[in-house]
Amino acid sequence: MLNTIILKIVLLTSNFRKGIAFMLFLSCINTVVFTQTIPTYTDRSSIVFDANGQPKSGDPSGDLSVDEETYVLGPGDVFSISIDNAEALVYEAKVNPDGFLIIPKAGIVKVSGMILKDAKKNIITLIREKFKTHNILVTLSTIRSVKVDIFGEVQKRGGKVIFANSRLSDVLLEAGINKEADIRNVKVISKLNVTNYYDLLQYIRLADRTQNPVVQEGDYISLGKIDRSVNVTGAVGYAGVYEYKSGETVLELIKVAGGLVDEAFTDTIEVIRFLPDAKTQTNIKLSNEELHQK
Repeated sequence: MLNTIILKIVLLTSNFRKGIAFMLFLSCINTVVFTQTIPTYTDRSSIVFDANGQPKSGDPSGDLSVDEETYVLGPGDVFSISIDNAEALVYEAKVNPDGFLIIPKAGIVKVSGMILKDAKKNIITLIREKFKTHNILVTLSTIRSVKVDIFGEVQKRGGKVIFANSRLSDVLLEAGINKEADIRNVKVISKLNVTNYYDLLQYIRLADRTQNPVVQEGDYISLGKIDRSVNVTGAVGYAGVYEYKSGETVLELIKVAGGLVDEAFTDTIEVIRFLPDAKTQTNIKLSNEELHQK
């Protein structure tokens, strides 16, 4: 049985108020995702698999760079340490399973769980206590691997071993995103059983990096199937069918859809909300000011 709620928002253009509008249709489906609910917006076609099971874009290439302001160290990370004292010394030191780094002729320092930037400072401080020199270079030479699990609407399900600096988008693209996948409500459960949801489109469109986190050891990633969609047409940058995200405001959706075009007339915004019986409707009129308050 199809349970439908339709939300319609009308935004006319200033020079053609009769026909050009922004319309939002929200379809809530209890069981089956019908063909017309599959998102059609620009950007999605480049990251999902086509009808023949082939990715529209290639798998992401490995990126061994890290942000020392955010990268969290763990067992398996390897440091290259260069000390220019009376004699030049070069060491390769690996973080052991207990989280310690053993530096020959210098000592032991705990680094697991620390931000890379802070750990490097501690390592240099320890070495200077022993060698009394300022010519010390500490770099992360090898990034450790972590294991995560991914299930749902992807081509390759199951456990995956990846670099510890991999982001959510890296894992999803490598696994292969299916056509019916909901990339705006990606569920990630940490090994501590903490659940978070991420909007990959918000990262793609708005460069919101909070929506594309670095994955952690033991993460369980679930990519669900689309069961609700929003149809955005008219005076916006990127018209099309979008996944519905619970709690998202009309203004937030407009931003994800590319924002309003310059010609959009927003003095009066009409919201037509169809109730679950698909017959009864309510009409709400909002000014542009009220839209920003909702």
